[in-house]
Amino acid sequence: MAKYSNRIQVNLSNKLRDRVYSEAESFGISVPEYVRYVILKNLDKAENDYLLRDIKRAETEYEKGEIIKTNSTDEALDVLRSL
Repeated sequence: MAKYSNRIQVNLSNKLRDRVYSEAESFGISVPEYVRYVILKNLDKAENDYLLRDIKRAETEYEKGEIIKTNSTDEALDVLRSL
């Protein structure tokens, strides 16, 4: 098991604490490992949400003709310099 030098202490209601212990037990891991798992999973979801939002915005900009298509890196750099 990894050694972590940073600690965060959080107070939980009895109901939430019981749920966390139950979930950790169902995965067969310790409570701290489960909490790290949940945090990382949530952060990944947030990053995916930002990525999906950016993809949708890019699709909209493409449909509106706001995207400048280039055929080479040099051409792309020329476009950027002109802005």
